[in-house]
Amino acid sequence: MKTNLINNLLALSICLIATNAIANDRYNNSEAQGVWKSAADSPALEVFIKGSSIYAKLGGKSQDLPAIRLRKINNNLLNEYTNEYIRLEDYNRDGLTDIAVLKSVGKRKNKHCYSVFEYKADFYSFSSHATKTICVE
Repeated sequence: MKTNLINNLLALSICLIATNAIANDRYNNSEAQGVWKSAADSPALEVFIKGSSIYAKLGGKSQDLPAIRLRKINNNLLNEYTNEYIRLEDYNRDGLTDIAVLKSVGKRKNKHCYSVFEYKADFYSFSSHATKTICVE
């Protein structure tokens, strides 16, 4: 029974990765706008905007995984808060970098709320939907 559950979870994760992958399973860096890179993570992480969506790509010398679509961009927030729009930090304290995308800004513009996409090491991928919202001042 435990083996069936593990097999079902693996099949589900492969399905999620396949449905979120960019066409042709690769991205062309010349087409990307705004690229954010993790510091010294393993695996290396790049977050970039292509068209109207935000993508995450894991890679390195030993890996070449497909880029994963996280969500559509909010042009208003991106244009006004370019430097704060994407944050790469460990939000769930598991030692791995997660991705936070600016979701809203308070009325006085001093409170920024982010949708967090957590890295799932078991699946070599990020959660397909934001797992939590954090707000910082």
